[in-house]
Amino acid sequence: MPPKRHSAPRRLHATYLLLILVSGLLAGIGLVFLIHAARGDVAVQTAATPEERSSGPASFAGQVAAPASTVPAVMSLAVRLSASSVLSQLKVVALAADGQTRQVLATGASVADVLAEHRVPRGSLDRVTPSPETTAWSGMQVRVVRVREAEVVEQVPVAPGEIRHTDPQLPSGTVVVKAEGQPGLKERRVRRVYADSRLESTRVMGEKVLRAAQPRLIGVGTRMQVASRGEFTGRPTLLMEATAYYPGPLNYGGGVNHITAIGTRARRGVVAVDPRVIPLKSRLFIEGYGFAVAEDTGGSIKGQRIDLCFDTYREAIKFGRRQVRVYILERPGDPPYRPQEKDKVDPR
Repeated sequence: MPPKRHSAPRRLHATYLLLILVSGLLAGIGLVFLIHAARGDVAVQTAATPEERSSGPASFAGQVAAPASTVPAVMSLAVRLSASSVLSQLKVVALAADGQTRQVLATGASVADVLAEHRVPRGSLDRVTPSPETTAWSGMQVRVVRVREAEVVEQVPVAPGEIRHTDPQLPSGTVVVKAEGQPGLKERRVRRVYADSRLESTRVMGEKVLRAAQPRLIGVGTRMQVASRGEFTGRPTLLMEATAYYPGPLNYGGGVNHITAIGTRARRGVVAVDPRVIPLKSRLFIEGYGFAVAEDTGGSIKGQRIDLCFDTYREAIKFGRRQVRVYILERPGDPPYRPQEKDKVDPR
């Protein structure tokens, strides 16, 4: 009896082995060949992700079936089809989403296809860069930013304002708190936008006052006082905040012009005033300073402020800042002031 020939099965098994080896090499890039020995056919598949490749194919890229006797031809055709329809479409894409960045293989034609291929969901507010309609290419970077909106209602305190009004019953220069203010309360509806869990923007959608704030009421005296002391009886007086200056380069805050607002030379006995309170050229007596004439003005000398000139820097520094009583002895147009014996006081 002639010996049995096993060459055909051996060739078939060798072909299967070669096909399996080729499949193993191509599986590294997402191609898997499946051999169905019982049915005698061959299938070509791709896995969507590296994890899925390790566990098995997930989606078909193409399929070729043929009897086992034609496996060599099928293998050649499958490889050619895979190379033309799959390998040419493979792209390496850097995909950043949900706090992770990974390099993936994709065959999709657009960014949206790449995201769908790798099962990356997109919310209605999420931002995709580049846009989902952009054509995908190898080497591109795709980023998905998760956007979330939250609307909250919060209560916010309202600071009380301040209302100042003149009071002719109070002496000029006197400031009195007549009513303490009370803070208010309002309800505010706020929409906050978060991008990848980070607060990106806040927008106030509406407000409602729950409790109105009560302003602080301040009374400012305007009544001109009349001196009752013997030396200046009947003369109007003001309680003022006094500062001192030296008309030279060492003056605090920089040099001061030695020529006054009315063209005279700055010297001791000259003071700067607010002309709306004390008219220029008025003759004054200032407690702690002496007799003076209002001949100058200053940018910061407003209201109940007066600036006293000294001949030396040391004198000005020593005087500093203090409250003083100012007697208006004579204003422009008034009868000349004639000091009497009782009016002679130590100017120091």
